[in-house]
Amino acid sequence: MKKIVLIRFGQVRPIPAVTEALKPHMLPGAMALPFPGAVVTLMNTNSNVEDIARGIHATGVNFLIYEANEDETMPAEVMVNLSKFTTVANPATVGERVPTLDEVIAKMREHGQESLTALEIQILKNGLR
Repeated sequence: MKKIVLIRFGQVRPIPAVTEALKPHMLPGAMALPFPGAVVTLMNTNSNVEDIARGIHATGVNFLIYEANEDETMPAEVMVNLSKFTTVANPATVGERVPTLDEVIAKMREHGQESLTALEIQILKNGLR
């Protein structure tokens, strides 16, 4: 089993084509961490990086992918940047649909602030559209 780090640059919403390209390679426990300008995916796999990269490349997104060392979770540069964004503490799972700001506001009006998930609160605080 290998630990893979994928950094996809651009929109921070899930991209179905990328999710589909990753599915055959993912083992349980994958996580996607959205932060401004990119989504970092951490996953375990039995596939090699080249096979995964080929599938993602076909989607047309800009990305960086590499196999992490056993004791490494992410490169130090990424960890430093992630630590600047305290709202990243509640990551989205891979494939989770990220609601729009309008949807979060509508849910809050209808069901109250207590009904919001950590991700929805993050969207509300950051004003993601």
